[in-house]
Amino acid sequence: LFLFSVGLVIPGADFAVVLKHSLAQEKISQGLLTAFGVAMGVLFQTLVISWGLAAMILSKPWLLNFMGLGGAAYLLYL
Repeated sequence: LFLFSVGLVIPGADFAVVLKHSLAQEKISQGLLTAFGVAMGVLFQTLVISWGLAAMILSKPWLLNFMGLGGAAYLLYL
């Protein structure tokens, strides 16, 4: 639990890249553009994962029941 909490507080690679671009240029727009690029990358990755998961569920309907049972098991674990 402690390591998980530390992992939430430590900034990641995205933060380091945005900070580097923000401090390297005198214009604030470079940092903002970098942050926008990182956000668009995360959005694109989320959309692709969602489409892939939807395609898997459409091709194999039993997978949705399996995921529901997995979610229920996880809630019981918590």
